[in-house]
Amino acid sequence: MNNIRIGINGFGRIGRTLFRLLQNTNNIEVVLINDIVDINRIAYAIKYDSNHGLFKNNIKIISDNILNINNKNIFCYQYSDPLEIPWYKHDIDFVIESTGLFLTQKDAYKHIKSGANNVIITSPPKDNTPMFIMGVNNMLYNKNNDKVISNSSCTSHCVIPLLKLVNDNFNIKQVMITTINSATASQNIIDGYSYKSFCDGRSVLQNIIPSFTNVVQTTSKIIPELADKIHGISFRVPTPQVSIADINILLDDNISYKDIYNIIYKESNTNLKNILGYINDDVTSIDIKGNTLVSIFDVKNSIVKNKICKLISWYDNETGYSYSLINLIKYIKEIN
Repeated sequence: MNNIRIGINGFGRIGRTLFRLLQNTNNIEVVLINDIVDINRIAYAIKYDSNHGLFKNNIKIISDNILNINNKNIFCYQYSDPLEIPWYKHDIDFVIESTGLFLTQKDAYKHIKSGANNVIITSPPKDNTPMFIMGVNNMLYNKNNDKVISNSSCTSHCVIPLLKLVNDNFNIKQVMITTINSATASQNIIDGYSYKSFCDGRSVLQNIIPSFTNVVQTTSKIIPELADKIHGISFRVPTPQVSIADINILLDDNISYKDIYNIIYKESNTNLKNILGYINDDVTSIDIKGNTLVSIFDVKNSIVKNKICKLISWYDNETGYSYSLINLIKYIKEIN
């Protein structure tokens, strides 16, 4: 089997985390990185990472646009327009669109026009571009039509598999979600301004910041029957990595904790293996760092009382999400 050839457009947190994970993944290789910074900064960002530590493989700068890592060349370009990136020269199977800028079918399709075979956007799209979450709706992928797709968001990967399990087994009346998210590049280090909201302009180093969560919109699209039943809010907190979701569900009928636990236990060992997990220890966020599962059910802190379920689930918003990208790539390649 030929290696799957990957191009990364936008070498930010997800681009770099994905790159590191792919160094230890068989049959997938990063061939091209496109970002607006020069190759010296790309090499530095690969080698040194505050969250993931020192990159242990050998890195050499061969020329202005070629890096060599463990005797494999990686081409680096600095194009701002996707139409200019020469994907066609490098036989790219998948472009990982992780700039956060090209979030519509029209904009992301420019990668196809410049020679890529498939595009996966690493954010919820701003139009009706199909979103797929492994173990939830990946079976709806259409190889003839879905050349540009979205891997949704890290929070969606944590929340939606759990909601699907509950929705498949019980009658949901309402869902209220609170996510506690580690800081990302969209937060300010010191007080400033934000066009999202007044609070988003405040310093994430000093504050817990109420914010918008896209999990409501993404859930409504992926599980349409919950569209009018789900509400949510996010809080940004001064941690660099790992987040947690507090999912409160009102059901039509009384159930027990054991009813929920048994479903999660079964699915995490069968249909959702390597996607959903559970933990029965006393943990804090740092203990989840580096975990490749997208949703880790907290057995001790979750509560079920009559018709109300409080499901607590952890996720490494960088590692888990990037690993889900790898699983989606493998799935699509197998389908195609």
